[in-house]
Amino acid sequence: MTSSAPRLSLAILLVACAPVLTACQTDSEGPAAQAEPQKPLTHSEAALQCWMSLEKGPSKELSLDKRADLVTKCIKDKMNPGEQPAVAAPKPSGKPPKSKT
Repeated sequence: MTSSAPRLSLAILLVACAPVLTACQTDSEGPAAQAEPQKPLTHSEAALQCWMSLEKGPSKELSLDKRADLVTKCIKDKMNPGEQPAVAAPKPSGKPPKSKT
């Protein structure tokens, strides 16, 4: 019977520690993470996100002026999320962009 005493004390210890261990939740889906408000998007962060999104894909072939117009529209849409989403960037034609020199 001496071998069952350590098992019983271990089981009691685990049951006693269970509430403490469950309170130590470390994943980001806990109540503390949900209660934390998100900080508002600043104009410069929106501009950075919009420029980065245009640097990928076919829109990088567009002239700088056209990309600037798209970024301006994207920033407006990000700063006013209740309005219509930004229109996708037009696909460039096979021709190289005209330079204004």
